[in-house]
Amino acid sequence: MTGFQKIALMGRGFLGSAILEQLLSAGYSVTVLGRSEKSKEGLPANAKFAVVDYESIDSLESALRGHDVAISTAGMTAISGQKLAIDACIRASVKRYIPNDWGSVTTDPEAAHLPFLVPMKQTQKYLTEKAEKNEIEYTIFSVGAFTEYVVKGIIGFNFADKTIQLFDDGNGRFSTTSVANIGKAVAAALKKPEETKNRNLFINDLVVSQGQLASLAKKYSPPGTQWTETSIDSKAQYDRLMKEVEQGADPQKLLQLLITVVGSGMFGAAYKRVDNELVGLPLLTEEDLDAKFAAAYDYQRLSNYNLHTKALADTMPATEVQRWVTRQDGVDNLFRDKAPLSRPGRGEVLVKINAVSLNYRDVEEHAPPVAVGEYNHHQSVSAADAPPVVPCADMCGVVVEAGEGADWAVGDRVVSTFNQAHLTGQVSAETMRHGLGLPLDGVLQTHRVFPSTGLVPAPRYMSDEEAATLPIAALTAWMAINQFRPLGQPGGKGEVVLLQGTGGVSVSGLQIAHAAGATTIITSSSDAKLEKAKALGADHVINYRSVPDWDKAVMEITHGNGADIILECGGAQTLRKSFRSIAFGGLIASIGYVSGKEDDEAGDRTSINLLALLRTATLKGIINGPRDRFLEMLKFYEEHEIHPVIDRIFTFEEGKDAFKYLQSGAHVGKVIIRVNSS
Repeated sequence: MTGFQKIALMGRGFLGSAILEQLLSAGYSVTVLGRSEKSKEGLPANAKFAVVDYESIDSLESALRGHDVAISTAGMTAISGQKLAIDACIRASVKRYIPNDWGSVTTDPEAAHLPFLVPMKQTQKYLTEKAEKNEIEYTIFSVGAFTEYVVKGIIGFNFADKTIQLFDDGNGRFSTTSVANIGKAVAAALKKPEETKNRNLFINDLVVSQGQLASLAKKYSPPGTQWTETSIDSKAQYDRLMKEVEQGADPQKLLQLLITVVGSGMFGAAYKRVDNELVGLPLLTEEDLDAKFAAAYDYQRLSNYNLHTKALADTMPATEVQRWVTRQDGVDNLFRDKAPLSRPGRGEVLVKINAVSLNYRDVEEHAPPVAVGEYNHHQSVSAADAPPVVPCADMCGVVVEAGEGADWAVGDRVVSTFNQAHLTGQVSAETMRHGLGLPLDGVLQTHRVFPSTGLVPAPRYMSDEEAATLPIAALTAWMAINQFRPLGQPGGKGEVVLLQGTGGVSVSGLQIAHAAGATTIITSSSDAKLEKAKALGADHVINYRSVPDWDKAVMEITHGNGADIILECGGAQTLRKSFRSIAFGGLIASIGYVSGKEDDEAGDRTSINLLALLRTATLKGIINGPRDRFLEMLKFYEEHEIHPVIDRIFTFEEGKDAFKYLQSGAHVGKVIIRVNSS
């Protein structure tokens, strides 16, 4: 091989994974850099891995030393993060840097004022200055919109609600490239170091318009689909969004602005020249685009050959569902049975369930567990004659049939919400009737019908097993940290967050708080578990067995200030100490009571009012969160590429063993049951 040999890849999300695959196929030696050892999960055997702190130049330098090229796909597009990476490369004697600048219109001088491009232009300027001093080389890739997103409808059409929104006449043109071909372009460019040195390479599969995409969306819809089509004045929308963004960088507004710019073909979104020949990539044809739609939606054979029923038969049983059931009489008495297959009605979808995540509510003897008959948050779940129930609430699966008016399409990967009726605001007695795994049948079964609003999209970069962990543990942790903040304005930066134990909620809270920039403190009775917590980003760890006065240790760590937020998972045995270690005006989010329901020190005489008054603290019970907060959390996870922590995966046949393993408390992170193959 000519050119470079050793590559450091920062980030392994949707794009990073595609680049990694192509680099390895081309024979490069690749080291993937991740924030923790959990980022190593699923890494190909022929790839290396190193833990790195992206905010530490020393850590970056150490990880980058010995590499020829560093490629960034990590979530650090802000100029401060890119400068730090560039400086670390220079200190580590890396020869070339490829920045996280995979944009559509980043080289057009007329676009330099766009707010989402300003940091990228600053990065390019900084790189150019360093290259002129021969301190480092660079290659920048302009790749247009990702083809995978384009065929899913992000620019102009929506398969879920059957709407088409065209900018002007729909003829604005823009470049698009698949992530696989971006990976191929990167691998090929590094084999030609001189030809690609200090250059911006323009790569695209083809140039498309919204009108083309809308026609294909209609073509690959199920027969009889009715679409609603509207037209938008792109100039008017652009002017409005620019004014709104100038008043505050709302991520949703920035995304709308980007879609407006690209979809209408502003600022040279369709590249006038491309470098495909240099990197050996052929330009695709309209027939190729047609094939991508067919592959993405698999509707061609359904509409042309009327094989809708046959196609569904490939992904679901003809008449029955396999499931685990509990009579709420103990984990040992869980049993498997069969039930008739339900079909979706209006506004519903049938989901093939691929992975299920367990929670303490399913098994723990000191929590309100489903399997032992003590889960009674609502009167509707505690009737003496309650029938057997399918346990568990957390799942990831794929839609295999959509009812009329459903907001999902066949093939969509989806994640369940715990409370199927809790869409926004505070939970109520009425919405508590709609909890999965009690009162409603849960998800530990091969297939289940859901209302459209009882699902959210699975993050693209996560496996089914990872995505299945999100509904209860992650969302509960998210609400504990963000419940009193306005929707869309998550916080945590600069705060101190105390997490009790290393169960699913605490570990999720640790990952969220760490990504948000909070100082994190976590407690456990196991030094081994605390070491794992350190690897996930915990700033301080306390073994409450060897340090029983852990509240005093928290106050020492915080110089007498206390924690701003405490995820209180212990219950009566830990609550008094939580109040003793909370900051003035702080929040104690009461999530569970794994240590019991009564304080040994005070019996039933714990003076909550006095404890709260002494620190002007708030104690708030948390029972998960609404769907809109779930969607908010998903944006945060994708922005930071957080990979949930999975301790162990069981097969569907090993369901009872999975419950017993969770009950043992030996895990760090989540316990998963794989139901169907993805």
